[in-house]
Amino acid sequence: MGLNALVTGEGLANFRENHTTGVGAVVSRQIGQVAAVYTHPAWVANSNLVPDDPTTDNDTLLIGLGARVRVRPTVYGVGEVIPRLAGHDPDEHHITFGIETRAGDYLFQLNVSNSLGTTAGQLARGARSNDDWFIGFNIRRRFY
Repeated sequence: MGLNALVTGEGLANFRENHTTGVGAVVSRQIGQVAAVYTHPAWVANSNLVPDDPTTDNDTLLIGLGARVRVRPTVYGVGEVIPRLAGHDPDEHHITFGIETRAGDYLFQLNVSNSLGTTAGQLARGARSNDDWFIGFNIRRRFY
């Protein structure tokens, strides 16, 4: 999108057409001091960027399933899968797994995923294939 598209308002129109809205809730359960499991049902509107016709599913119902397991006193294994239950379902489901380590108030995570998605709309669209995998890195700081 060039500067001309922004000035004429075409860029804003494209943004409004491709805007996705989502709502969901997280339910978690801790299993002693060893593990935690998470479920995240969500509904995402306008997840289909290229609808074929007006009757095409434009929204997606999905459920995120995740787990975190303590491997050592400061090391954890993490994983998640986000299958789509209904609606727009174009490609593969989003899958991520990784390893975390704690150092004081910091948590460092190295993860591998079949998708680069981070927003609700991107996660609803899933991964293009299970042939491409991406490495990611997260740092979290806890403030009391």
